[in-house]
Amino acid sequence: MSALPATLSRAQASAGTDASFAALLCAAGAVAGALLAMALVFEGGALSARMGLHLALMNVAAPVLAIAITRVWPEKTGGWDRLWAVAALQMFVLWAWHVPRLTAALEGALQAAFLLTLLAVATAFWLCATQSIAARRWGAVGALLVTGKLACLLGALLLFAPRDLYALPALVFALCSVGPSSLEDQQLAGMMMLVACPLSYVMAAVVLTVDAVGARGADLSPSRGPVRR
Repeated sequence: MSALPATLSRAQASAGTDASFAALLCAAGAVAGALLAMALVFEGGALSARMGLHLALMNVAAPVLAIAITRVWPEKTGGWDRLWAVAALQMFVLWAWHVPRLTAALEGALQAAFLLTLLAVATAFWLCATQSIAARRWGAVGALLVTGKLACLLGALLLFAPRDLYALPALVFALCSVGPSSLEDQQLAGMMMLVACPLSYVMAAVVLTVDAVGARGADLSPSRGPVRR
């Protein structure tokens, strides 16, 4: 009978791992399907459409994948020693994706492969950031803030550019059309990035800061005994 609780505990842990692994597979399948759709469909069109796709990958899919990977393989994820290198690589890929000549040249499978690279480095960044919280909380906060600000800077450049930098062709579907790119659409893409940055990287940094300050205040607060009158 004494072995029964331990057996149940192992069974529950195994079930939790299986559920996390299933969630990881579902997320990976959804991302793969989205990339395939992009490769087949988004070979031109408005810049804002492309911006929405890559923001969904970086700010939604990447954190979800990072959390799932951390739960399934907690001992095989990154940490503080790789955080800033991965953050720099993520910003390099993001800015390179928005070089006008490169953006115009990416079509079909090339675009899907490039965005898959963006998803991979973004997931690696969130893995390293989450694993760094316990050991170097303020380092993780700094990496999140710097990454968010650099992404916001790119959005500001798109928003305030005096002309259309990309000149992407239009897309025509059976029931609707998208594009071509224009200055107004480029400004919309920049505004989308400026909104997405505070809602992801900067917000995560703020939450970590508030949590750290609260924990520090709890440690420093003196214990209060009963009030005497």
